[in-house]
Amino acid sequence: MPKTHIEYRRSSVSLRFSAVGWLTLLCLITVFVTSTLAQDNPHAADAAKSPVKEPPVLSLESIFHPEQKFDYDGKVPSTHWLEDTSPVLLIRRDSGWKQVDLDSGKETDSEIAKKLAENLATLEGVDEKLSVSAANSAITSLKKVTSPALVRLEKSLAVVSTSLPAKRLTQDASKWGNTTLDPTGRRVAYTQDGDLFLVDIATGRSMRLTQDDSDTLLDGVLDWTYQEEIFGRGNFRGFWFSPDGESLAMLRIDISGIEPYMLGSSGAPRGEADATRYPKAGDPIPHASLVLWNLSRFEQGAVPPPQTIEQSTDTDERIVTGVWWHPHRRRLMYSLSDRVQSWRELRYVDDEFVGETSVQSKLLLREESPTWVEPPAEPGFLSDGGLIWRSELPTGKYRLYRISSDGSSVTPITPEGLAVRDFFVSPDASFALLTGDIKTRTVEQHLYRINLAQTGNASSDAIDLQTLTSTAGWHGVSNSPAGDYFVDVHSDSMTPATVSLRSTDPASTWSAVLHQSKLTLPSKMNAPEFIRITTSDGLDFPGMIVRPKTSKGNQKPLAVVIETYGGPQAPVVTNRWPGPQALYRELLARQGIATLVIDNRSSAGRGLVDTWSIHKRFGQIELQDLLTSVDWLKQQPWVDKDRIALRGWSYGGYLTLYALTHSDVFAAGIAGGSVSDFREYDAFYTERYMGLPKDNVEGV
Repeated sequence: MPKTHIEYRRSSVSLRFSAVGWLTLLCLITVFVTSTLAQDNPHAADAAKSPVKEPPVLSLESIFHPEQKFDYDGKVPSTHWLEDTSPVLLIRRDSGWKQVDLDSGKETDSEIAKKLAENLATLEGVDEKLSVSAANSAITSLKKVTSPALVRLEKSLAVVSTSLPAKRLTQDASKWGNTTLDPTGRRVAYTQDGDLFLVDIATGRSMRLTQDDSDTLLDGVLDWTYQEEIFGRGNFRGFWFSPDGESLAMLRIDISGIEPYMLGSSGAPRGEADATRYPKAGDPIPHASLVLWNLSRFEQGAVPPPQTIEQSTDTDERIVTGVWWHPHRRRLMYSLSDRVQSWRELRYVDDEFVGETSVQSKLLLREESPTWVEPPAEPGFLSDGGLIWRSELPTGKYRLYRISSDGSSVTPITPEGLAVRDFFVSPDASFALLTGDIKTRTVEQHLYRINLAQTGNASSDAIDLQTLTSTAGWHGVSNSPAGDYFVDVHSDSMTPATVSLRSTDPASTWSAVLHQSKLTLPSKMNAPEFIRITTSDGLDFPGMIVRPKTSKGNQKPLAVVIETYGGPQAPVVTNRWPGPQALYRELLARQGIATLVIDNRSSAGRGLVDTWSIHKRFGQIELQDLLTSVDWLKQQPWVDKDRIALRGWSYGGYLTLYALTHSDVFAAGIAGGSVSDFREYDAFYTERYMGLPKDNVEGV
């Protein structure tokens, strides 16, 4: 469950107070107010800044106010890689996109953005301001320097590239959703009113591929549950072009069996309500069918009906959890799970099916979990038809596996001690880049390189794992198309981001600093202290303390606010710069209140093997770990044992509610955006971790 969620539309705020002083009460209310502001406006750094040059004293207004806040840590520029004969790196400055010289790090004005703007300006009704703005926005959708891009020009939609004149596809694309260019740049697919359409760019020919015209049968459009819990919040696109553009895979989702759910909203002066088909735990779920379109005769106006590859029904409930095309073979791959997500299959159909001679998919891999499986990451594809697969099974820790093209061989290629987060396979399949942290598990992030030419089982210590980042902290990585360079966005808990260009050659020490943020405060910050707390059964999890410095003559015990999220595999204790959150904790410290940011075994343990401990019993194990944290605090001489509070948002709000109703150790608690009853939460998320309500009556 992401940290911001649909709960805000049905959120609950719960307060429970024992005999605490008014100062603590006021401070905790401040915590709640600022937490709400921060969650409601996570991108507040882009808003207008105060013209004050000298940094003001930290306050709620200077940190969070939409107009009056001060930019204490600076804006980090975005970067974008493009494929060409040599890789191209662009960086977005206030004056527009600049191109970075990969040998020196020097910047020049981007001719790519300039050419896109010039081509757009040739369209009728497009002035210089609109063309420049649209070109700057289009850059991030390009994969190659010469790739075409779709550009929205007010209501209209156009296609533009550096090598061809711009062309307007329609004067009014306001109802076109999920607009997507095929990889060859010949066609555009889009959805409208639950149906899928296709447009040929050269001729302007348009074809409506589906004719369902239904509110409950969605073609190429994901329903709320699929986008939120499977394919990612905000991504409603449910179709995928093949690399040659001659085939198109599509999800058709039937939500007719799902009852409407009324969601209250304060968007109107007297309130309003939205009715959406939202499957609660135990309800009928959306049924997805994976179908395949043959587009080879589209220019002749003849597209045959799609072939069905997979279909969920009331008697055989399945969830399609991933869809990909293999770039080195004419092969469609997809992952599939049962309703409660206890197993996962990786299946495929080859070119004989695309050619309409077969209707049966083939099994490449089946994984079964003692508890649940998560939606998978996109595989890395190998030129021999095989792939690199990230999986938590069978060890309960995310590792990379090499899978042969027929599934007969599955070999781990990363050490068990490293939980792999993200990874990239080089186009020539000679090496892979991956992020994680073999030392701190979840607190830091580093970049590693492995040689894919190695053979044997990586469970031994013989694996050649090369560390490319050594500076402590968090390294956010964006690699070049071939993987020979990477942009490193590095920060730590005291230092905002530095953006550098670096080589992935382990022998290279070269780097070029592209941006260095500067923290501007009226006085020095209190340094966070990282700790590890050990449970009675021998496990440990990370914590971070921010507290004021006290002199020997002032040893008055401090009130402590515990911050937690605690959801499955969602750590919050990290050695990275968190922006306004760091400033807010510093503000509390300057007011004499300490903060303990804490994880638990299920959010930041040794991997999913520890997270699995909460299966079918949300709250119970997490509360035990929270109470262990409280016991640790009470042993510290600087803590006021009677003034320990708890707060959290989303899953953290749920844990706050659970802790306040299942223990008596907290002086106060504030829960925001909380799930107060998981019987009301969505089926995909809840059943993954808790099972079906009828099978888990005692579940919390």
